[in-house]
Amino acid sequence: MTQNNRYAVLCLDSDFANLDKLDTELSLYQSHFDIHLATSISEGHELVQQIGRQGQHLAMVVARHSRLFDGGEFLVQLEQSAHAQSARKILISKTDAHDIQAILNAVNEGRLDHCLTYPIEQASLHKTVVKELTQYVVHHEKDQLLDFGKVLDQQKILRAHIENKMHSYRASFIHDFHELSDNELAIQVIEALLAFSQKRMRRARSDNIQPSTF
Repeated sequence: MTQNNRYAVLCLDSDFANLDKLDTELSLYQSHFDIHLATSISEGHELVQQIGRQGQHLAMVVARHSRLFDGGEFLVQLEQSAHAQSARKILISKTDAHDIQAILNAVNEGRLDHCLTYPIEQASLHKTVVKELTQYVVHHEKDQLLDFGKVLDQQKILRAHIENKMHSYRASFIHDFHELSDNELAIQVIEALLAFSQKRMRRARSDNIQPSTF
């Protein structure tokens, strides 16, 4: 299994045609996430273990559920894997009584994040993928968070980046303020805010991200 990125996405479906279509759609995100495919539950569990062994982080799992392919139970079982618990979980199913029960089980026992139903609209799929992956990286990526704005929700990522920086600055000031006079502290605050603002503008221009107003 080749690893190109820090984060991985796992897709499970016993239908090769459906899995191939899903792989094609998710190729838009492969610059930042490795896409792994499984056609059986056992293969899915093996891939989860391989991802963990090679130090990669499982960001999202997309599993199909049907009478012959229990993707809902697979998502529930992920809660038993320490390095897969935080992955965003999407279940694809129909809307009959059997699938509704599987959805409820996944929600109650496996922390299901989103459910899509067949037939899946392309726009709906990408909206869901962007939302869930953005949610994941905002909580787990610190050093290169802004880089994910190229393929995910730019504005949400930018806001999270700003909040992280401001939290870092506040923590630094709280740690050092008792050693500074009021004037020295004020100067440090102003200089830090100016430096942060300039860095934000440079990064926004280089990534073609329009800065938000807060």
